Amino acid sequence: MPDYEELEKSICYVIKEQHIKLGYSANSRWLYYPLSALNHMLGTDCDVAGMEKVLEGFFDYAEDRLGRGKVSYKGERFCLHMDGKASEYVHDKVPDEPFLVDLVAAFSEHGTTMEDVVAVFRKYSDKVHAEAVDSDEFDMLVYFEDGKPDPFVYCLADEMGHVTYHRMTMAELKERIE
Repeated sequence: MPDYEELEKSICYVIKEQHIKLGYSANSRWLYYPLSALNHMLGTDCDVAGMEKVLEGFFDYAEDRLGRGKVSYKGERFCLHMDGKASEYVHDKVPDEPFLVDLVAAFSEHGTTMEDVVAVFRKYSDKVHAEAVDSDEFDMLVYFEDGKPDPFVYCLADEMGHVTYHRMTMAELKERIE
């Protein structure tokens, strides 16, 4: 059986991040995931047609909490159209993660450096991996080595003096750099 709980946690995390960045709204929203990320998260090995069926099953599983969602895709990129009920659920039932609140606050400041971002990580753990990388896409990888309090890898980029990030799982990163 697919690990629907992991996908639900991911969806709730993304919606919580949106609330922290932009404020709460009960609007529907669209979340995008590549097929490979969904397969990693769900513990499946589906092709596009199989993943469409798995995601329909996910919406049956989570409907009482997140509302009835819809699935669409183009190539191997899936769009999950989340009902406004998902935003309400996250607002009412999912507490703010202090690390995520501090991280978003750091990125909202003008002049934030990569060192400032790493300092936010170090505030929450002494098990932080920060590594400069030679990539066209990003300049540094930062993550908690034990996955606590946050399980994601943050790929930081300096774009004309402004630090940005892209968050992904370690499995997604490994697949991307292979």
